[in-house]
Amino acid sequence: MQLNTNVNLTAFRANNSLQTHMSQLSRSVQRLSSGLRLNSSADSPVDMAVHNIHNGRLATLQKGRQNLSDAIAMVQTAESAMARIDEMLIKMKEIASQAANGIYTPEQRLIFSSEFGQFAAEIDRLARSTQFKGIRLLDGSLSARNNLQRLGTFYSADRVRPDESSLDPTQRGLKIHFGPGNERLNDYYFVRIGDLTMDGLLRDFGNPRLSSVKKIAVSSQHASQVALETINSAMIKKETNRYIMGIMQNRLETTLNSLEDEILHVSMANSVLADTEFAYEMSEFSRLNILAQATSAMVAQANVLPRIALKLLNF
Repeated sequence: MQLNTNVNLTAFRANNSLQTHMSQLSRSVQRLSSGLRLNSSADSPVDMAVHNIHNGRLATLQKGRQNLSDAIAMVQTAESAMARIDEMLIKMKEIASQAANGIYTPEQRLIFSSEFGQFAAEIDRLARSTQFKGIRLLDGSLSARNNLQRLGTFYSADRVRPDESSLDPTQRGLKIHFGPGNERLNDYYFVRIGDLTMDGLLRDFGNPRLSSVKKIAVSSQHASQVALETINSAMIKKETNRYIMGIMQNRLETTLNSLEDEILHVSMANSVLADTEFAYEMSEFSRLNILAQATSAMVAQANVLPRIALKLLNF
């Protein structure tokens, strides 16, 4: 080995090693302090790209979970109101059954008609007032929602509106979006609830042009007998909507459970990819810390070598 005072190659080599160890030690400290193995793209460009993709999917899945929870609450609200409507229809049926008996006077039938009408009015009020986040659920407007209403004011900027006849009739109702994409059945459902006002419940019974007031009454024995059959039709229509709500709630809950599982597994994959493995990183930190201290000591020793050259000159 040459001895000179102009260039201390040994010190340069030791210093380069020290810089390398300090850089690695700094990265190890960052990983331990942040809890993340990936703190920048420089740590692993491919892994960071996959990590960001996972983060985007997790964000949309978590919002989808919230959307499904809201949808379940909405369905439960509608089903609860339907249960109250069911109770009132049963009461109306009891009154009609009692009024179908011929032992009552016209004055007594007026009392039946008054109570009967109050229940019908309450059904109308409940059907029109039941809401979830400002959306009416039981007045038939939910099933009539189409693509134009979901697009909102998007087309109003250029005053261009698409042809309603070209819209898919199966894509009517309230859209429940839960997936990360926009594929039918994979990422969203439609919730449809029929018109549960008295007019809606009795629309298919008798003459559809007549109002519910003219289709149902207990003012006479004959009208009461007809009312029994009419109420049966109304109860069937109401139950059709109610069991659909039960099926939809089960479906939404199943989808929510599936979404929870997907969020769990994507989170696990993302954790393996991005999080610090503390046992390994602590061993690396200890190794690099020892190397940095040893290299620092060697830099100090390497700086002594030029003095040996000076001794040859008897200084």
